[in-house]
Amino acid sequence: MESFKGEKQYHAERMTALTAESTRLKTWLDRAYTDRLEGILTTEEYRPKADVWRLRLADIQNEMRAHQSADANYLEDAHHILDLAQRAHDLYLAAGDNFVRRQIVDQVVSKVAIFERRAVLNLAEPFQTLAKLAIAARSRKGRSLRYAQEDLNL
Repeated sequence: MESFKGEKQYHAERMTALTAESTRLKTWLDRAYTDRLEGILTTEEYRPKADVWRLRLADIQNEMRAHQSADANYLEDAHHILDLAQRAHDLYLAAGDNFVRRQIVDQVVSKVAIFERRAVLNLAEPFQTLAKLAIAARSRKGRSLRYAQEDLNL
């Protein structure tokens, strides 16, 4: 939950900054064009500046589109990750093909080590974070419980 709030805040702040810069550049372009029409600027003075400003405006528009789609992608990715985390065991058991089982393991596990004749799994992110939150939620110790339960929707 906190990471989503942080992500939304970052995108909102970045969109605000990009909008302000876009407005400023459009104002500069309008003023420069007016100055060009009134003969204050020559064509040689106007074109290079206007070209740079138009290129930056195009970059800003592309970045704004990327931030808008990132909001949707973030939620969709989070949904898929939580869905996989909740169903990984069932998916593994239901998979009849060892290749599919290997793909599931590769998605969830980053490294397997042998320690005192036991396999120890290092989970891939974000599954490691989810495991830590689940442990904190089950431990019922202090404030971490409440936040962990909120993040896991428990």
